[in-house]
Amino acid sequence: MVEERQKELLRLTLKGNKPSDAVSDISEKFDVTERTVWEDWNNRNEWLQNIITLQESDKLLRSLLFEMRVVREELWKTYEEADNSNARVGALRALQKNIKSVSDVLEDREVEELEERIETLEKVIEVRT
Repeated sequence: MVEERQKELLRLTLKGNKPSDAVSDISEKFDVTERTVWEDWNNRNEWLQNIITLQESDKLLRSLLFEMRVVREELWKTYEEADNSNARVGALRALQKNIKSVSDVLEDREVEELEERIETLEKVIEVRT
């Protein structure tokens, strides 16, 4: 039950819900106090890796990148349809942040994959020695 609650908390926050809204929803759904769910949220670094398998992380990554692409498309529309320079500059700044975020996510993923390969190689080397 705890793991299901944590998965739901992760799912809701990745969909863009504010943590406070997710906490309230999960508290009701799982019949626990909001304090319990906030503790889950505050301790997420301890349980995230147990919940996110490699397959799930790939799925989450694809979902996140898709959402970021949708946001980028909307920002381009805002830029193109803006009737003043302040709105255009604001859209361009938001686009810049979005692109930087995508870059950071992809870079983090590459580092994660390299670390996994190194771990695998270390295990192979241990077995051979």
